[in-house]
Amino acid sequence: MALAAFACGSKQAEDDDASGPSAGRGGGGGTSGGTGVAGGSGGTTAGGAGGTSSGGAGRGGASSGGFGGNAGAAPSGVCTNAFGTPTLLIPDTPGVIPQTLSVTGDDLELFYEEKRPDGAHLVVRTRADRNAAFGDATDLDPSISSWCPAPADPSLDVSDDGLRLYMTCVDTTTPDSNGGFPSSPIRLAERATRGAAFSLNPSDFGIGNVSMSVSQDELTAFWSDYTMTTSPLPVTATRASRSVPFGAPVAIPGIVDSLRNPELANDGVHLFGVLQIDNADFHIYMFTKSQGGSFATPTALDQVFPSGVSGSSEYTPTVSGDCNSLYFLRRTRQADGSYTDEIYAAKR
Repeated sequence: MALAAFACGSKQAEDDDASGPSAGRGGGGGTSGGTGVAGGSGGTTAGGAGGTSSGGAGRGGASSGGFGGNAGAAPSGVCTNAFGTPTLLIPDTPGVIPQTLSVTGDDLELFYEEKRPDGAHLVVRTRADRNAAFGDATDLDPSISSWCPAPADPSLDVSDDGLRLYMTCVDTTTPDSNGGFPSSPIRLAERATRGAAFSLNPSDFGIGNVSMSVSQDELTAFWSDYTMTTSPLPVTATRASRSVPFGAPVAIPGIVDSLRNPELANDGVHLFGVLQIDNADFHIYMFTKSQGGSFATPTALDQVFPSGVSGSSEYTPTVSGDCNSLYFLRRTRQADGSYTDEIYAAKR
């Protein structure tokens, strides 16, 4: 991340900057690309259908209690609309740094890491309605991140349906002999339903680095690669199915900058991330994929919602399934040299 030893991944705050078979689940995509809402669960009843007009449909539910659909994908036009003024969701807590933000496709669960004086804690905040306030942070079972010992921190990304957490574990405190930070296995924590606890899958799903995020279908991953340098290389990796590991990473086409916190919107066209321009503050940018598959010149989102306070930087953008809500961490330097770390959301 920005500022000495601070990193944010979309995910991570102290890792992404070197300078620092049961019930079926339906899924409606929603009109005009709205996020799919889970259908009723039932043992033998098929899940609900996918989206309606203009919206990318979620997968239909399977009969006999099979898994239903993810949130519908946002049409590309939705992701180009301007964001409104951000609102404060979670105020600063002294001594606690929120990192690696990730939201479910329906906007109802916000996962992240809290860097506390006693170490890293993975937490979740929930709400019943996407326009309501999030509840208090609840710690996830520490066993799902016990494989990531300090001083490393776990980066995480949650699947749209909220049933899988993808994690990496990278120590960015001291560069190795290559001048970078070694990659880690990609691990997966899973749960059968949204109300159940996560358990750690014993398998590895490839090798990743800081700020890992996955696409809506979970077949493409993005992260910031620090293996050879303390300046990140934005990379992507793919796989054929959810049951196999991600392949070797390659550079994200068209992006040559030191992009932090890469996050692909559900339209598959718009990629959010964080850049530092002219050694100034860090801000969120949006890249648009061309017909040739490369991502074009970015749009600076801080022009839409400027920091407003000298010394503020934004990190770890995570976007809702319908592309209408963008969550991020804002870090602001105070007059006494300390920092506040607050979570905001901007809506279209």
